[in-house]
Amino acid sequence: KAHENYQKSFFDLLQHTIKALSESLVPPPCDWGFYLAGSRARGDASPRSDLDITLLIANEKYLNDDFFKALLK
Repeated sequence: KAHENYQKSFFDLLQHTIKALSESLVPPPCDWGFYLAGSRARGDASPRSDLDITLLIANEKYLNDDFFKALLK
């Protein structure tokens, strides 16, 4: 149970941080989202696990847009 709480708390913090960061930037040029991959997505990460994030951008012509560059800094 403690591990489940840790996983959920971590994801909630990550989601809140990315949302707050994206809201501080200019509006995105297209729809986008992020997904966890690896051990965090499987639910078996430990506090020492790395963080694998996949960023999906709805329109590939915006791959080099300033919004996404700033988001990934």
